[in-house]
Order: sequence, then structure tokens, then C-alpha cells
Amino acid sequence: MSFLFPLLFVAFLGGLFVLTITKNTPIRIYPLFILSLAVPVGFSICSLLIFSAYLISPGQGPFISVIAALALATFLLVRVICNPRDNGSPEPTFQNAKQKWVHQPRLTKIAVILCFAVWIFALFNFYKLFQNVSLANIFGGWDAHFFWNVKAKFFFRNPSEWRGMFDSALSWTHQDYPLLIPGSVAWGWNWSGKELQIWPAVVAFSFLFSTALLIAWYLSSTIHATVGLLASAFFMTVGAYSFWGVSQYADVPLCFFITAAGVVLVQALRSKNTSLFCLAGWLAGCAAWTKNEGLFFMGWVILLIGFLLYIRRQKNVFWPRNLLLIGLGIAIPIAAILILKKVLAPTGDYLGSGRGLADYFHAIFMDPAKTLIILKSFPIYMFDSSSWNGLWIFFLSSIGLSLLMPKLLKDNSWVTAALSVLILLGYFIVLHTSPHNVTWQMQTALQRLLLHAGGLALLFTFEIMGRMIFPASHSEAEIN
Repeated sequence: MSFLFPLLFVAFLGGLFVLTITKNTPIRIYPLFILSLAVPVGFSICSLLIFSAYLISPGQGPFISVIAALALATFLLVRVICNPRDNGSPEPTFQNAKQKWVHQPRLTKIAVILCFAVWIFALFNFYKLFQNVSLANIFGGWDAHFFWNVKAKFFFRNPSEWRGMFDSALSWTHQDYPLLIPGSVAWGWNWSGKELQIWPAVVAFSFLFSTALLIAWYLSSTIHATVGLLASAFFMTVGAYSFWGVSQYADVPLCFFITAAGVVLVQALRSKNTSLFCLAGWLAGCAAWTKNEGLFFMGWVILLIGFLLYIRRQKNVFWPRNLLLIGLGIAIPIAAILILKKVLAPTGDYLGSGRGLADYFHAIFMDPAKTLIILKSFPIYMFDSSSWNGLWIFFLSSIGLSLLMPKLLKDNSWVTAALSVLILLGYFIVLHTSPHNVTWQMQTALQRLLLHAGGLALLFTFEIMGRMIFPASHSEAEIN
């Protein structure tokens, strides 16, 4: 159980960070909001601290990274204590929540209890699956074993030579890949003083469980607790997430940060609260710090906000400041990525590959055979029921339903669908430029690429369906 101490500290650090940013922000079911973000945000901070510490003093990197994390946690704790949260939330106390529950109709109470029982059952089966598969293959799949954990071992085993992970002799590890996962794994090892074999699996499970909590929080706070619990339970039964999560691939952590950035952005648009724009920027930046695909998502977020800034320029003079706050949140992760890609690992499959704009133009627009293969592959992988439980069919149906009934798209709920579609459109384009054989690329990567947009697609689907059942559902605009 030695893994519990670093995990609890990560949750403590991440929770304090989110609490500090959103201190006076009215958010429904605030404790669940903090709990869903705490561990992943904590890992993002620790991975950036370890990267910075090794840049400054490689030999002392392990010691500096742990001390820096402790110092930052202490600083944030003092700030929280000295500046307590203003109870502007619609549910500021346990007593208020209790009174609200007491006054609920009997049928509603029964429905919530039954849905909670379903959620607990799904969580138990999900945990047992993860435990059994992880114990059978504690090192995870190919990427975990030969990409992420190899880089984590450079951090832990010989800090003075940590830059060896960028050596061209290890080209199969993709030297320019971001380091959130290796940094998170190495930070736990540095804390413990040994390579805990279970720690990478703990990191992987934490991201999966946090995604389930995030889904439960968003839909419970926006629609109804029954919708949030059922959507979260549904997520835990989706085979693609459990398979790749147990395999310890970085695609599930990327899904978390993409989904979290999307829902926090929606909440920011609804409440027009500046702190949420900053937090959305941080989460989008962390998506980029997790995998290269996160850079594309970050670009979509900036373009979407720029579009909204343009069409709403007459209505809200604070939009430029909100865009600046998103940039402020993105700044630190992007600075780390620039150092990684421009200084430490200047060559890669895309950046530094030696290909020019003409090469990319030809790959995207002048190869119809490749385009046809990609077009055929998307429905094959999206409509595989054993992997998705019909998620993408439900998502497309929800889009069609919302077009027929535009009133369902109130309170910027369309943003999650728009980001999901943009992500898929971006991958459709980028897959044309892959230097690898396109058929092999589809077989090895397409399902994992779909994971990234799946969280947002699931949220949009259940939000639209939930609004049909609960037309008088919550609106963040109501509490501001």
C-alpha cells in the first residue's frame, strides 16, 4: 500500500490548485468538481515540476522535484486557509444539500438511489477488471512498456543522464513525445525512493476513475443526478476505455484533459467567470503536455474561443480578457513543450521531419486512395459495438435530434459536440500526413484516436437526452 502516500499527496496538491483558482466561483456540487480534477491536475503539476527540476539541476532533480511539490502544496494551503472560499455556491453547506434531498419527491429519491446502485455495481466490475488485468500484465501494453516507462526510468535511475531518453538510438520511443505520463510515473518513484511496479497502473486507473467522476459531476450539476450517475456508469462499461486504460496508454489521460477542458470551458461560457477560463486553458495545455494530439485540441479550443469572441464582440467587452486568461493557463505547459521540441528533441514525425508545406498539401489533397481508406476506416471502428456500446451511434443521433429541436442546445451545450467533431475532423486530415503505412496506421491508432473525442461525445449525448427528460434542468446562468 506504499503507493497510497504519493497518490494522496498528488490529489491534495491538485485539489488545492483547483480550489485556489476557483475559490469564489459558484459551481454546483463543488466537492465532486474538486475531486474529479484533483488527481489528474496534481499529476500535471508534478510532471512539470520534475521536468523543470531536471533542466535546472539533473543530479538533484529527484530531490528538487519532491521538495518543490511540497513547497507548492504548502503555499497553496496557506492561501486557501488565509483566503477561505466564499460560499457563493447554490449548495454551500451540507445542511442545505440535506434539506434539498428531504424535499425531493419520493419517486425522485428512489430513482437516484437506484442509479447510484447501478453506478456502484459498474464501478466494482470496472475495478475488478482493472485489477485482474493489471496484475496479469503489470507493465502494460507496448506504449506503456517501451515508451512511457522507459522515459520514466531515465528520470529515476540515472538523473544526471536523463537526456539520454532523447538520443536518436531510441527513435522508436518517439523522443519528441510530451512527458506528462513519464513525469507522473517518475515523480511517484522519486517520492517512494524505489520503482514501485504498481505505480504506473495506479496512474492509469486514476485517470480512468477521474474521467468517470468528471462525467458524473458535469451531468449531475447540469441536468440531474440520475443522468450523471447513468452516464458515468455507461462510461465504465465502454470496452475501448477499459482496454486501453488497463494497457496504461496515454490516450485515456489525454481523453480526461480534453473532456475536462471542454466542460470547464462550457461552464466558463455559461457563468462568464474569469477563473474558469484560466482553468480551461491549463487543462487544454495539459492535454498538449500529454500527447502530440493534444496540441491539435489546444488549437481547436483557441479557434473556437476566437470565433465566439468575434461573433459576441458587441455583447461582452470582457471577451479579450477571457481569451488572455486562457492563454495564461496554457502558457506553462506550452513553454515546457517548446523546450522539449525545440531544444531537447528537435526531430519528430511532423515537426522537424524535413517535410515542407508542399509535401503536406500533396499528402492531404492529392492522394485519393489514402482518403478512401481513411473514410472507410472511421465507420468500421466507430460502430464496433463491442468497443463502444453504441456510443458513436448515440452521439450522431443526438446531433440530429438537436438540429431538429434547437431548444435542446441551450447554455452553450453545443460546445462539447463541436469540439468532438472538430477533433475527429482534425484527425481525418492529419492521418493523411502520417509517414507510416495508412492501413497499419488505421489498425494501430484509429480506435485510440477516437478515445480522445469520446468523452465529449458521451457528455453531449447524455446532456441532450437528459434535457428531453428534464426540460427544466439546471443552468449555470441561473446562479449568477
